[in-house]
Amino acid sequence: QGEREIGVSALRPVAEADKGPILAVVKIPVTYPMTIHDAFEALRPCYVQAAREVVSNWSREAGLPAGVEQDHANATWSIWRDADDMVVDWNLSSDEIHRTVDALGTPYSGAKTSWKASDQMVIDLVLESVEVRPDVIFEGRRSPGKVWRIESGCPVVVCGSGMLKVLRARDGDGNPFVVEKLRSRFLSPHHW
Repeated sequence: QGEREIGVSALRPVAEADKGPILAVVKIPVTYPMTIHDAFEALRPCYVQAAREVVSNWSREAGLPAGVEQDHANATWSIWRDADDMVVDWNLSSDEIHRTVDALGTPYSGAKTSWKASDQMVIDLVLESVEVRPDVIFEGRRSPGKVWRIESGCPVVVCGSGMLKVLRARDGDGNPFVVEKLRSRFLSPHHW
C-alpha cells in the first residue's frame, strides 16, 4: 500500500478480536522496494522488543498491565487473502503492481497473471520479480498488459500508468518463463 512504516502491536486480549488495549507498539521505517519476506524479516526484532516490553510490565500479582485504550477510529486491519487477491490487474499503475508482486511473494503463493501468446495459447504464470521502467506516451488506447518491448530477454509491459519489466516469472509447473514474442499480452482479470 506504500506505507511509510510497518510495525507490531501487542494487545491485551478481550472478547472482540483486536479491540483490546495496547500493551506495546514497535515501528520501523519502510524502504522500497521491500518484499513481504523482507518485511517479515525486518519485523522479527520488533516482535521480540514488543514481547520484552509486555513481559517487563507484567507482574505475578497484577498480571498484564492495563495498557492504553485504542483509538478505534484510527485502527486499521489486514484481512485474510485468497486466490482472488493474488491476481495482477494490469490496469493499475506500475508502482502499485510492483508493490503487489513484492507483497505476494513467500510465504504467499505469488502474484498471478496469465500470458496470451495466441488465441489458442494462454499460460498461467506467477510473477516473482519486476521493476518499474520509464513510461511511454502512446497515441490513442493505452492497452495495459501488452508487451511493449523485450529488454535482455525480459518483457516490458504496459500498465494502466507506467511500465513494468518482468525480471522473473514461472509457469504452473515452476519452470522459468521467458517471453520471446513481442506481440503478446499479459491478461488482467477482466479479460478472463
